[in-house]
Amino acid sequence: MSRAQQAARGPRARKLALWMTGAVALYALVGFLVAPPIARQQLERVLGEQLGRQVAIERVRVNPFALSASVHGLRIKEREGSADAASFEELHANLALSSIVRLGVVVEAVRLSKPFLRVVRRE
Repeated sequence: MSRAQQAARGPRARKLALWMTGAVALYALVGFLVAPPIARQQLERVLGEQLGRQVAIERVRVNPFALSASVHGLRIKEREGSADAASFEELHANLALSSIVRLGVVVEAVRLSKPFLRVVRRE
């Protein structure tokens, strides 16, 4: 390979490396910082509409590199009152890497911590 070919390849490789670094940084930024507040807001809104109850979530965490997400402090209120009808401390889901290849969600593991469900028996 001549010096001219090596010189031409160098800037192209650097440019590609910069683009790849930027893409990974953008992926991390969106996954760690942008997605969690949007997911929290949408979960509260959609669950509230579907259940007809007030739904509150403390926080949502997403790890785009591990393909995992956690919902912390979910509380679903009673229809008439301020008491909790259902809640949990944490719901953690880990997706399989095959989710990317299959273009669908393949859940590898799910963990639920401290679930609570209030059951009221009425006549």
